Amino acid sequence: MADQTYHHGKLQDAILDAAETRLARQSIADISMRQLAKDVSVSPGAPYHHFGDRHGLTLALCQRGFVRLHHALEDANGLRALVDRYLAFAAENGALFSLMFSDDATAGKNAEQLDPYAGPVFTLFQAILADEADISRDELQVPVLQIWAFMHGFAQLLKASPMRTKLMDVDPVEFAHTTCLRLLMHHPLC
Repeated sequence: MADQTYHHGKLQDAILDAAETRLARQSIADISMRQLAKDVSVSPGAPYHHFGDRHGLTLALCQRGFVRLHHALEDANGLRALVDRYLAFAAENGALFSLMFSDDATAGKNAEQLDPYAGPVFTLFQAILADEADISRDELQVPVLQIWAFMHGFAQLLKASPMRTKLMDVDPVEFAHTTCLRLLMHHPLC
């Protein structure tokens, strides 16, 4: 029943791809392992073998999302590029982006297992903002949290409300960049 192309780790990726496709239409709570097995033409137990349960699947999806987010941001040259790429990632990966920061993402022991994937994104924010403000990374803990919180909330608002209409002719990336720059430059160390 299983496709021969799914040996050597490809089945796990195929199941995650199927889960992402479903996630665009359904909540994570409505995605069943049985559906995913059917989607990739494998036995009903195959997804359980790779992920254990829905928490394991959610964790794997979120880990994958943070790896992609890091990859999208890693060669951003400055705050404007960081803002642009972050907002683009959120728009292009809407359901996954929401899941990555949801309660489902950190359920059980997931938070501890997610940190090695989310942590590098935080470190990347620190590096880019340290270059922008010309101060050390260690001094940027609070501004990074402020800017990331703003960016996340703004990205969610762009998806979930008439925010674009409220901005009128203001470019969302320009608005976000200006706001982030103000947050950064009003920090006492900048």
